[in-house]
Amino acid sequence: MRQINKLPEHRLPELLAPAGSFEHLKAAVKAGADAVYMGGQQFSARAYADNFSRDTLVEALHYAHFYETRLYLTVNTLMKEKEIEEKLYDFLYPFYEEGLDGVIVQDIGAAAFLRTHFPQIEIHGSTQMTITDVYGAKAAARMGMNRIVPARELSLSELRTIKEATGLELEVFIHGALCYCYSGQCLLSSMYGGRSGNRGRCAQHCRLPYRTVLDSGTNQTGHLLSPKDLCAIGMLPELIRVGVDSLKIEGRMKNVEYVAGVTAIYRKYLDEYAQDLKENVPQYRSFRKDRMRFTGKHVSKEDYHHLEELYSRDGFTEGYWHQHNGKDMMSTIYPRNVGRKIGQIASCSGHQMYVRLQKGEILHPKDILIVFLSDGHGDQKELVLTVPENIRRKKDQIVLNVPKTKGLREGIPIYRRRNESLSRWIHKDILEKEIKFPISGKITLRVGQPAELTLQCRDARTSVIGDIVQASMKRPVAQEDILRQMNKTGGTPFFWVILK
Repeated sequence: MRQINKLPEHRLPELLAPAGSFEHLKAAVKAGADAVYMGGQQFSARAYADNFSRDTLVEALHYAHFYETRLYLTVNTLMKEKEIEEKLYDFLYPFYEEGLDGVIVQDIGAAAFLRTHFPQIEIHGSTQMTITDVYGAKAAARMGMNRIVPARELSLSELRTIKEATGLELEVFIHGALCYCYSGQCLLSSMYGGRSGNRGRCAQHCRLPYRTVLDSGTNQTGHLLSPKDLCAIGMLPELIRVGVDSLKIEGRMKNVEYVAGVTAIYRKYLDEYAQDLKENVPQYRSFRKDRMRFTGKHVSKEDYHHLEELYSRDGFTEGYWHQHNGKDMMSTIYPRNVGRKIGQIASCSGHQMYVRLQKGEILHPKDILIVFLSDGHGDQKELVLTVPENIRRKKDQIVLNVPKTKGLREGIPIYRRRNESLSRWIHKDILEKEIKFPISGKITLRVGQPAELTLQCRDARTSVIGDIVQASMKRPVAQEDILRQMNKTGGTPFFWVILK
């Protein structure tokens, strides 16, 4: 049972998690997200996600707000004039009425429309606006935006400059997929396949194999436009010192375990840094860098490995915060989820493969292993293996049955795409847990007078008057009997801390 324990807003940036479905939303909330972003059935840059209908989005708002979680709606495609004039108002109005916390937009016409017709809503400038400097940020402020998501290509010093010059809230991506180009400025999918990323239908042509031909005659073949995923778990103190207000996890198209696991790991380290702040800075005032005194706890190897096994394109990158570009930012061998390298093929014999694990690695039944085999044309074919219940060992090696596949040989890396132990932890400690709020109360029962129950939970207090209390016909009702019945809170999200 995880209890809600929110920090005052000025101590830490919010942790913002993705939700491609209601199940993802619940996972993000249970894992400790401060806010969630999702798309509706119109104007979403992830048109192929399980986006929310009107009714389910209203329900999602109620769910998120009950658990003190903010909810932002992605309205971040480029729009046609007719769509803005005839569809946008009717689409947004029900959510605005229900207390939607913010709208993420790319289209400046849509931003102007929102400021006119929904004056109380927060407007967040999407990363697809490609705001790269102070001038762009100030233009966003003039359009009524209170938060921007700058282009992902900016350095930490550039983020700091924008923050200090404008005072706008800054939201940055800290984990997940990167675009090869400035986000939103790529027309490759539109030109190559007729599916516009600016309309939410990117076909990810950057993940396809390409071949370069140099003047020297040298050829290079591979997934040359495919960046590794971003991971900033070790950079949280730096980002907070810069003045970032929201830390955003990418992944509305990824699975529920990814959302739960990644959110929980970042939540853990944000809370540890908050504790450092509490111990080292007695007064909390602002995010000015000279007032931050984090000790910077080291990220454990286990947590970093878990992030890799939840989704990794052969390792991570810290993006552009400390470098302009570089080959180490690219995943040229394979463009999709690889997981983490845990060993290599020691030898093969017939239908058996002998695996030498890296030091300290442990296999679990139902783990999913991946072996990549070249197809001879610059692409990789994957051999997928499931670790059996009875793991066979020969000396220091693991023995696995494999199809007699051409290309298996000594030294080929073995990756683990799914860690069954990690999966069990996510389900047991996050997805299957209930979030319970503490309540205190007083019940008054006097014969001949109305029953009265007073309750307090968080900042809310209420009293309920019941029927007239009658004397028992058989045996007196003891205080213990009343308390025992009142403690049966059933499936409600509450538990008693005081009841008298």
